Order: sequence, then C-alpha cells, then structure tokens
Amino acid sequence: MKKYTIITILFGCLIIILLSVNLYFIGSDCHYKNDEYSFKVKNLLLGDCSTFKHDTNHYFKGINIVKSSSCGFTSKDIIDNYDSMVLSYMPKMVILLIGTNDIDRGISNDDILSNINEIVEKTRNNNITITIESIYPINEIKDISSNNRTNDKIKRMNSLLEKYCADNDIEYINIYDKLIDDKG
Repeated sequence: MKKYTIITILFGCLIIILLSVNLYFIGSDCHYKNDEYSFKVKNLLLGDCSTFKHDTNHYFKGINIVKSSSCGFTSKDIIDNYDSMVLSYMPKMVILLIGTNDIDRGISNDDILSNINEIVEKTRNNNITITIESIYPINEIKDISSNNRTNDKIKRMNSLLEKYCADNDIEYINIYDKLIDDKG
C-alpha cells in the first residue's frame, strides 16, 4: 500500500511540474531575441509567431540571419517595440512578416497597411533595406484559435501588401502561394 502511495505522490508532483512549465510558456509572449546576436547582423527576420516558428537553419542555410519576434504581436506592437526589436541589432536588411494577428483581431486592412508603412519608413530612415513577406495561410480546419482570420482575408491582405510593395519599390516575397493547399 505504501509503495502505491509514494508512486501516486511522485506521479502527481511530476504532473504539477509539467503543467507549471507548460503554463509558463503559454503565458509568456514567446519573445525571441538572442542577446548573443545583439550586435551588427546582416539580416533580421521581424514579426510575430510565424517568424518565431520560422526554421531559419532550413530555409536560410549559410545566411547570417537573426529572428526578432513575439507571439501575438500586431503591426502596432512592432512599431511600439521597434528600437529593441530592430535597432538593437543594427541590421543591413529587415525581412518583415506581420499581419496575421492584426487580421485575427479585426484590425482593418487600411490600418494594417498604415502601420506597415510606418515600419517601412522607420526602417528606411535608418538606412536599412526592407523586404516584406506575404502572410502565411492557415489550416482553417485545424486552426480553431482563429476568430476572424481566414485564408480569404489573408489573400486580400497579401494582394494589398504586394501592391504596396510594388508602389514603394520594396521586394515582396510571396510564400503564401507556395504553402497553400486544399486544407489551407
């Protein structure tokens, strides 16, 4: 009987520890900024959780690239945290991937573009080249966390981003078309 009580107590402690660790990471903002790289870098991926989850070793083999991102961030959050997220690295180029959380929160396309324009201006005013990446599609079947975000809304925003980039001499990287399938 004592043996089962000890095992039950140990198992309960293990579950509490695992839940505590999991809740810590869920409650954190997932901000990724490796202080080891807080010096001049060539390329900076800037954005939200899509950027945070980006496998830079796979997609950017042999390229000096650092991620500065935070889960849940909107384009306005990037503006508000611009100095720490961009200027602290002194990059030569910024690759911006932002907008999915804006869409999910019901922020208008005009406001998203206005915020992105402000990010572009800040970047250019600091003599940094900027590239804008399309917003990634979602799997509408599996992504139950999304309230307002749909692939149709993302496609509309990506069209506006592509036009904005063309009108402002900014390189636009269309990843959306490479990632979309019949499930999103």
